[in-house]
Amino acid sequence: MAFEWNFFKFYNEIDLTNIELIVCIRDPYKRYISNMMVYNSHNMHGFNNKTIWWSRERSNQQFKVNFNKYNYYTKMLNGFGDQPNIEINQTHLEIAKNNLFKFSTIIILEDKDTFQLLEKYNIYNIEHKNKNKNKNKNILFDLEEFKKYNIYDYELYNYAINLSHSRLIK
Repeated sequence: MAFEWNFFKFYNEIDLTNIELIVCIRDPYKRYISNMMVYNSHNMHGFNNKTIWWSRERSNQQFKVNFNKYNYYTKMLNGFGDQPNIEINQTHLEIAKNNLFKFSTIIILEDKDTFQLLEKYNIYNIEHKNKNKNKNKNILFDLEEFKKYNIYDYELYNYAINLSHSRLIK
């Protein structure tokens, strides 16, 4: 599942009979830095203040995206992918946790043990290669400040780790 496609905006309109939801989540900081690198950005505040539009080449579709905004995962699990500047609260975090629980498989990118969950799909060897290695040397970024702005995503990330590990045991 690619969170960029705002799945939970349309979740109630989709027949999920015989469909398993699978997602890979990564540490919010690492995810954010990766997105910054794609856009050749080196300043957290500047990147967060950008309005990024996604366009479809063969149609006139165009909409705002939020992968450069704080609390990205929590917003996406609430269907707010095209509302990048929406304010969220603890209620939204609880909705995000409930929606994350609907996934049958939750892979944590930094936790290789969780990749074992893919074995039920006959996937045994998977490796992630960071294409942005060594590109983030000049980032104006304070991790503690980032964590302060992303409290919901860090709580959700820790919930995802625990949920993923609970499914490993079964």
